[in-house]
Amino acid sequence: MADAQRIEEALRRVRDGDPDAFSVVVDETLVIVTAYISFFIADRSLVEDVVQETYVGAFQRLGEYSLGTDFLAWLKTGAKMAALAARRARQRKSAAHERYVDRVQHLLGAAAGEHEDATPVEDQLSALRQCIDALGQRAAQMLSLRYFEGLDLGEVARRCDTSAGAIATALHRVRAGLAKCIEARVQS
Repeated sequence: MADAQRIEEALRRVRDGDPDAFSVVVDETLVIVTAYISFFIADRSLVEDVVQETYVGAFQRLGEYSLGTDFLAWLKTGAKMAALAARRARQRKSAAHERYVDRVQHLLGAAAGEHEDATPVEDQLSALRQCIDALGQRAAQMLSLRYFEGLDLGEVARRCDTSAGAIATALHRVRAGLAKCIEARVQS
């Protein structure tokens, strides 16, 4: 159970200019906040992201908290709002993905009917898999994070410990290389 007195003392220290004291707050509340957010979100990786977002937000809005009141309740309110927002965003993204997949399938079906001599989609997918398997570890990681996990450039950059601009440039090069690789494999 969280020690309210220890949390309040740490919060006073943070307000007095010791930002490192916030780690005491995290240590005291992490299990409770993680469990609370897990009530709203089932995806473990998303839970971790929302937990981090909750603490960053709490630190940034610490001036809004009244010392001596229930910090854990205040923190849970922020956690609930962040969890529900993340869940809504995930649902919107999933719905958009479903619409996109339906549209791509329709377009591929139409294109296959128009171009009888075109390379079958299965051959192209097989070539794509082989080309992805041939990528270096870093390129494969960036590709996976961006396109298979659906992370935005900022999050991919954070996980790869580089800038979003560098990720955008690298992904542009990876996509161009994949296109050439697929073309070469399909033609052979």
